[in-house]
Amino acid sequence: MPLTAAISHDQALHGKLTIGSDVWIRFSPDKVHLIEDKHIS
Repeated sequence: MPLTAAISHDQALHGKLTIGSDVWIRFSPDKVHLIEDKHIS
C-alpha cells in the first residue's frame, strides 16, 4: 500500500496520518480507515 510506506514511525505511534486539510487515515493493528473530517483545518 503506497500510503503505508509514507507513514513515519512517529505518525504510526500516534495512529493518525494527515493527508490533506480534511482527510486523514486512522489505523489500528487490524484495519485502516480513510476518514473525511471537516473539523480538521
